[in-house]
Amino acid sequence: MLRPLEHRFYSPFPGSFGARIEMKEDCVVKKFTPVVDLSVSEAVYKAAGELNLPSLIRLKPGTQVGEVRCCAYRRATARSHSLQIVERKVTKTNEPRYQVQLVPVGVPVRPRTEQQVKAAVRCVLIALDGLHGKGFVHRDVRWDNVVMRHESEGRAWVLIDLETAAQVRTPPTWYNASFPPEFDKDAPENVPWEFGHDIYQVGRMLENTPRISLSEAALAFAGHLQRERPSAKDALAHSWFGS
Repeated sequence: MLRPLEHRFYSPFPGSFGARIEMKEDCVVKKFTPVVDLSVSEAVYKAAGELNLPSLIRLKPGTQVGEVRCCAYRRATARSHSLQIVERKVTKTNEPRYQVQLVPVGVPVRPRTEQQVKAAVRCVLIALDGLHGKGFVHRDVRWDNVVMRHESEGRAWVLIDLETAAQVRTPPTWYNASFPPEFDKDAPENVPWEFGHDIYQVGRMLENTPRISLSEAALAFAGHLQRERPSAKDALAHSWFGS
């Protein structure tokens, strides 16, 4: 497990779609408002737990998707001056309503060499191969949703942010620049999301790796992913990973 590099990572910080994230020693606590139906998020996290892949975020064992509870004070009795602490559901519409405890713990850093990029892309494809095998699509594959952690053998990369995931052919209700060109930014819900759309996003992510001059082979692979959109399993067999 890689500990956060700076103290600020221990304090809550914002995530996508209004989420709040807090790094703990043994897990990441994420509070969020569902992008999809809550039952879908529960099914996705159940699938991730069954897969138990080192490269895919999952619920901390023994936990589940739960409601965010906040503390309030009330008088112990009508005549008493003492106060009781009670928990209640979050009711403000601008506050995250649900929370999850996630593992493994990683930090948002970028690869510094093409070999690290290759390792990260391989991990993302392994995670997608597992998700796709369960009938789910991620729909938001980009560097912001890949974190790094340490293992005894070295660095490992993890695909995170499953709150946007859904069953295959579920159209998205939002748009960002990582979407394939067939999606209209004003009406993304008109196109059902296929497995190949996740693969396109991997290619775009690779092509737009920051601060690294990628080799021609890497850029050719990125183009291949965006044009041909092979299965994650077939993409993992590409010659770029052996170079």
